[in-house]
Amino acid sequence: MLTAKLPHQVCGQYTGTRPTLLDRKFYMESADTICYCFHVTKRKILNFIRLHRPRVASQISECGGAGTGCGWCVPYLKRYFEDAACGQAAGSESMTPAEYSAQRAAYIQAGHGTPPPGAMPSSPKAEPPSSV
Repeated sequence: MLTAKLPHQVCGQYTGTRPTLLDRKFYMESADTICYCFHVTKRKILNFIRLHRPRVASQISECGGAGTGCGWCVPYLKRYFEDAACGQAAGSESMTPAEYSAQRAAYIQAGHGTPPPGAMPSSPKAEPPSSV
């Protein structure tokens, strides 16, 4: 059964429309990687928040080191934490895994973060950051 697009609320504020089931099949799912530096999936992060109930978002770093590498995933970790604190279902990204990866690659190439050795590649075409 398909769902209609309904207004989506986060902590009492409307943030647009919730994607339908047809739309969501192309968006990030629980098996997709959020922290590319330490290979941490969305499922692992959401389960960590649910089971350990961190008091502050930075405690999510205890989940496999998520958020302590290049820093790209930190805003997503904070949003998952805030969604959980408000009792909302966490993690409805409005991008595909490929878009997420491409945006991370651009973030790193712009010099905003340095992935640790062994981190997942930024994207198939991305060059590793040069150390000049």
